[in-house]
Amino acid sequence: MCHPIAPTLEVPENVAFDQISIQGNEIALPTYLARPRDDKYPKGGHAVIVVISDFYGASPYYQNMACHLAQAGFVAAVPDLFVRQGPVTLGDAAAATARVQQLDPQTVMEDLQATLSWLEGQPYSNGRAGCIGFCMGGTYCMLWPTYDSRINATAVYYGFPHGETRLAGGTVTALQRLDHLQAPLVGFWGTNDGGVPIERVEELRAGLAARGKQFEITTYPGLPHGFMRIGATQGQYASESQDAWSRTLAFFHHHLDDLS
Repeated sequence: MCHPIAPTLEVPENVAFDQISIQGNEIALPTYLARPRDDKYPKGGHAVIVVISDFYGASPYYQNMACHLAQAGFVAAVPDLFVRQGPVTLGDAAAATARVQQLDPQTVMEDLQATLSWLEGQPYSNGRAGCIGFCMGGTYCMLWPTYDSRINATAVYYGFPHGETRLAGGTVTALQRLDHLQAPLVGFWGTNDGGVPIERVEELRAGLAARGKQFEITTYPGLPHGFMRIGATQGQYASESQDAWSRTLAFFHHHLDDLS
């Protein structure tokens, strides 16, 4: 389920990587920050991307992903959305499931908004922002841009279009919020995802098309939930992972690079 095995964090020489603290909803939010190691910022700065984890939290898997985004020219932040609940052991799905049930979705949304507000205030921001999320994080990447117009592009990996999320205004699903989606969306699912029936993905595709939204959805035959292998060049799911990542970077560059 999701990404229980995290590789060792490897920070490339051309990436600056730090653990910082951002003021979230009444708590300091530990956040991993990766950015290009520029001698000086390019004209207009870099786009910022918030990385939203699965239910295992801000593991080295997502820290590495932030570094990959920084290598591509973005500033990426991975907030620890489970700081109030405490850590779990990677691979302990029962503990992670119990912990995610303690998570308050409205607080998560406020923490994400606080993270973006901090990023927007940094000198390297070009004023454009995206988000990318996996599993639980993918669901938030479908919901967040329906409430926050600052998100200019959103990337969804095997999120739950039909998953119910309890927010301040009531319980909603991403499918129910499509009218309010304010950002282009790119999404990736496997047809053998045990948590997201492919019928729900097709319902999402049809709903986006009917509303004239900008989107690109790719489904990979036979792939399960959690297939993404960031940086893999060989082995299981490597070719599909490379394809998905190439599409993701092209999507972000198209929508987030300085358009002036």
